[in-house]
Amino acid sequence: MWELVVVTVGKLSGQGFRHGAERYAAMMCGEWRVRLETVPASRNRGIAARIKGEGEALLRNDVA
Repeated sequence: MWELVVVTVGKLSGQGFRHGAERYAAMMCGEWRVRLETVPASRNRGIAARIKGEGEALLRNDVA
Protein backbone atom coordinates (compact mmCIF):
# COMPACT_ATOMS: atom_id res chain seq x y z
CA MET A 1 0.00 0.00 0.00
CA TRP A 2 1.25 3.49 -0.87
CA GLU A 3 0.85 6.42 1.47
CA LEU A 4 0.62 10.10 0.63
CA VAL A 5 1.25 12.41 3.58
CA VAL A 6 0.10 16.02 3.28
CA VAL A 7 1.79 18.21 5.87
CA THR A 8 0.56 21.68 6.77
CA VAL A 9 2.10 24.21 9.11
CA GLY A 10 -0.36 25.69 11.59
CA LYS A 11 -4.11 25.26 11.77
CA LEU A 12 -6.11 25.14 8.59
CA SER A 13 -8.29 28.24 8.45
CA GLY A 14 -11.21 26.44 6.86
CA GLN A 15 -12.48 23.02 6.00
CA GLY A 16 -12.03 23.58 2.26
CA PHE A 17 -8.50 22.17 2.11
CA ARG A 18 -9.35 19.16 4.26
CA HIS A 19 -12.48 18.48 2.22
CA GLY A 20 -10.49 18.74 -1.02
CA ALA A 21 -7.81 16.36 0.25
CA GLU A 22 -10.42 13.84 1.38
CA ARG A 23 -12.20 14.10 -1.98
CA TYR A 24 -8.91 13.55 -3.82
CA ALA A 25 -8.16 10.55 -1.60
CA ALA A 26 -11.54 9.03 -2.42
CA MET A 27 -10.74 9.26 -6.15
CA MET A 28 -7.53 7.26 -5.71
CA CYS A 29 -7.60 3.51 -5.98
CA GLY A 30 -7.51 1.35 -2.87
CA GLU A 31 -3.73 1.06 -3.10
CA TRP A 32 -3.25 4.60 -1.74
CA ARG A 33 -3.85 5.97 1.71
CA VAL A 34 -3.85 9.73 2.29
CA ARG A 35 -2.92 11.11 5.68
CA LEU A 36 -3.10 14.76 6.78
CA GLU A 37 -0.57 15.96 9.37
CA THR A 38 -0.14 19.36 11.00
CA VAL A 39 2.85 20.85 12.78
CA PRO A 40 2.47 23.96 14.94
CA ALA A 41 3.32 27.32 13.40
CA SER A 42 6.34 29.08 14.84
CA ARG A 43 5.71 32.17 16.94
CA ASN A 44 9.04 33.76 16.02
CA ARG A 45 8.76 37.17 14.37
CA GLY A 46 11.84 36.80 12.19
CA ILE A 47 11.32 34.96 8.94
CA ALA A 48 14.58 32.99 9.13
CA ALA A 49 13.86 31.89 12.72
CA ARG A 50 10.30 30.96 11.76
CA ILE A 51 11.45 28.83 8.83
CA LYS A 52 14.08 27.14 10.98
CA GLY A 53 11.61 26.40 13.80
CA GLU A 54 8.93 25.02 11.51
CA GLY A 55 11.49 22.93 9.62
CA GLU A 56 12.74 21.43 12.87
CA ALA A 57 9.13 20.67 13.88
CA LEU A 58 8.64 18.80 10.59
CA LEU A 59 11.77 16.73 11.17
CA ARG A 60 10.97 16.03 14.83
CA ASN A 61 7.53 14.69 13.98
CA ASP A 62 8.97 12.43 11.27
CA VAL A 63 6.18 13.30 8.85
CA ALA A 64 8.38 14.32 5.94
